[in-house]
Amino acid sequence: MAICGSLRARPIRSGASPPVVKSPSFPFPLRISSPQELTRGPDGALWFVETVANKIGRITSNGQISEYPLPTSNSAPEEITTGPDGDLWFTESGPGRIGRMLPTGQFVAEYQASASSNPEGIVSGPDGNIWFTEDRGNTIGQVIVSSGQVNEFPVPTPDSGPATIITGPAGNLWFTEYNANGIGSIIPSQDELAVCEHCSVELHN
Repeated sequence: MAICGSLRARPIRSGASPPVVKSPSFPFPLRISSPQELTRGPDGALWFVETVANKIGRITSNGQISEYPLPTSNSAPEEITTGPDGDLWFTESGPGRIGRMLPTGQFVAEYQASASSNPEGIVSGPDGNIWFTEDRGNTIGQVIVSSGQVNEFPVPTPDSGPATIITGPAGNLWFTEYNANGIGSIIPSQDELAVCEHCSVELHN
């Protein structure tokens, strides 16, 4: 049974009408599953990873939840995205792999990155392939959708800790450098990494 609640949010600026923030809670069969990272699937449902439960989850707009166990134990899925082929692609930080699943919940394949590279962020790139970050590997990875080939591109900054990755408005891929306190970019068509020097983040106390 879904338990729904709502609350009035404080206006961000003076004079703004307070929105109603709905806060539904849909309990999981497993008490500790650690769900995180949502993506909208091609079927109209929302898909997410369950890092501790080692599953991929699906939830509809009315709160119906389905769970799909991963074949590799302790795969520790981190992030998930919908690929250009309409499949669900996700990072497996445990074995250092990229997983692929059909919207029906059928598991398709795993693609091996470098061992102990800790794949984290993942996105569908403008070139029609899958791109991901490798935190410990200090690399940006690419999976060729048509063949499953994995390519890896080193980040110039040592131990930068690449984490989140997205597609920018100009067709470049942008990623955060958690340890280096910066932002990097890669041009998919040229297969070259270009770290944006002016995007370093200044810390404020």
